[in-house]
Amino acid sequence: MIFTKLMPLDEQMKDFGFYWENVSDILKQIDNKCQAVFAEFLAKKQLREELGDLLYLIVSCAFFLKLDICNESEIYVSQFDRKNPPAGPVSFRGSTALLDEIVNDADVIEKKFRTDLTYCRKVLLEMVCTACKLINELGFKCIDVLSRSFGRFKKRMLKLIALVQEKKLDDLNSMSMQDKTSLWMEAGLMVA
Repeated sequence: MIFTKLMPLDEQMKDFGFYWENVSDILKQIDNKCQAVFAEFLAKKQLREELGDLLYLIVSCAFFLKLDICNESEIYVSQFDRKNPPAGPVSFRGSTALLDEIVNDADVIEKKFRTDLTYCRKVLLEMVCTACKLINELGFKCIDVLSRSFGRFKKRMLKLIALVQEKKLDDLNSMSMQDKTSLWMEAGLMVA
């Protein structure tokens, strides 16, 4: 139940003054993460981590919009992994279409989130499915990518808590966004 474990971490981040200010910021980050996935595929470095971060951002967007997609996403991931063994080393050619699909879906959410949350929920679930297809095409199991991503995120969250305590930061909500971003980057939760 990885998705349901992510929600408390997302909530805990709010307690430390770190949260998404609006859905547009999350959607921009999804777009940036799609670019990072492509770059990491070319560099052959941290592809698995970037894929996990992308899937986390999709779920985080659902949390932000107060849309529960955890149960369906859990079922889909376990069924997908069971029915589709990882493809093994492949070219990125087909995967760019899947990345484009995720970016296009993010654009749809940007246009619809104020007027049709039911439709946005459906689109977010489709984004989870597309991300799973992408992960599989690139030779990984979805559950493995999610587990590693969750473990890394949890470690970074603990580092953030330690930094907040070490720097004796009392009122995080009064910090400027720039200071929050710096702290977030220091904890490894965000990259420039």
